[in-house]
Amino acid sequence: MTRAVVVSEDAWNEWAKSPIVVPLAAGLSANALRPQVGQIGVADCTRPITVSQTRLGEVRGHLSTKESTAVTTALASMLNIARLINGTAPPPPAPPTPQWYPRFGSIYFDTLPVGGHEKMFAIVSDDRWNATQPFVIGLRLTSKRKELRQRWEVPLTGGPAIVGDIQLIPTARLEQTPPRPPRPDQCTPAQRAAIGRGLQLVLNL
Repeated sequence: MTRAVVVSEDAWNEWAKSPIVVPLAAGLSANALRPQVGQIGVADCTRPITVSQTRLGEVRGHLSTKESTAVTTALASMLNIARLINGTAPPPPAPPTPQWYPRFGSIYFDTLPVGGHEKMFAIVSDDRWNATQPFVIGLRLTSKRKELRQRWEVPLTGGPAIVGDIQLIPTARLEQTPPRPPRPDQCTPAQRAAIGRGLQLVLNL
């Protein structure tokens, strides 16, 4: 059974019944994005994901203040919080890569249908990660607003992005052709800033 740390705020967890977690992994080397958590292993903050609470077992412990700070710092770095809020793009990957990869702040269709329809996702992982790894981190866009969910919705042209709905998406599953108007193909600086503030809220950053 995989252990995980719940990182989302209680208000989201209680409403959505789908907390955001980061897995605890043994055998990985600790670094800035994978901080050590006691003797259990490392919190893999490159893989935050929203899961149904039915997949979670009993509480096995709590992080120390130092461990919690390390995890939130790693998540803020992985999700480009400072750059999102400042409305700036991340630096290009180094060295430049010739192959296609999903760009930070851009919007793509996931070709895996949900309920018979492809869903759009706004990419929030850093391009230095996106250019070299087989998956990216995205926020789901939805066509419908819900009054009780407005705390976690960021209005976009194609429908609000849900900051509590964080998914790991294989790069190979994303359509390389951007969505056609009136659907958006990227977030504006103001929308990026709103997403950054929303992620700060839902992740207690």
